[in-house]
Amino acid sequence: MSLARIMKPRKKGGLSFPDVRLYQLASQLQHIVDWIKNDSESVWLDLESSQVKQFFKGLFCTTNQKRIRTFIGDNIIISTTIKAWRDMRRLEGLEGQLSSQSPIWGNTDFCPGTLDKGFKVWDNMRIVTI
Repeated sequence: MSLARIMKPRKKGGLSFPDVRLYQLASQLQHIVDWIKNDSESVWLDLESSQVKQFFKGLFCTTNQKRIRTFIGDNIIISTTIKAWRDMRRLEGLEGQLSSQSPIWGNTDFCPGTLDKGFKVWDNMRIVTI
């Protein structure tokens, strides 16, 4: 029996199971909660953040895959969490909207940040979000 059929309402011949993909996304997005809480006692947070060259929140505010890959390397947990974040934004109709936490300098989703070198000065002064 297919997953699509299992999730159909009983009136339409299914078993009314919940959408397993949404549960999977919710589970993956739990990492974001941990990263934002920034719990100093979290061993996993230390391990993950030691492999990232940029603050975690900034990773969720750009859509440029190559840029993200330069910051996270091959960390599968971080890359799948970022993918889950994008999937959830797409499902919620928020895809393509620029976040106020988006990095300014070098952000291909914010064209002035790639063209105006003045934003590099801001970045050096730690003014990094819109």
